[in-house]
Amino acid sequence: MKQRLESDLKTAMRSGETLRRDTVRFLLAAIQTEEKARLGAAVDKLVAEGKDETACRAWIAEHKP
Repeated sequence: MKQRLESDLKTAMRSGETLRRDTVRFLLAAIQTEEKARLGAAVDKLVAEGKDETACRAWIAEHKP
């Protein structure tokens, strides 16, 4: 879905559709914010479980979008 939105953003920018461009930018920003929040929550959970920094970094490398 994210790739589709990025493609739609490029199309809107090229065609000069400002409303569509701004709407797609807003959606992409919301998706990025949610991804960061989920990643942060997952890291917090790993830390609460007593995982060390190396384990956290390995998990992030595996699951980063």
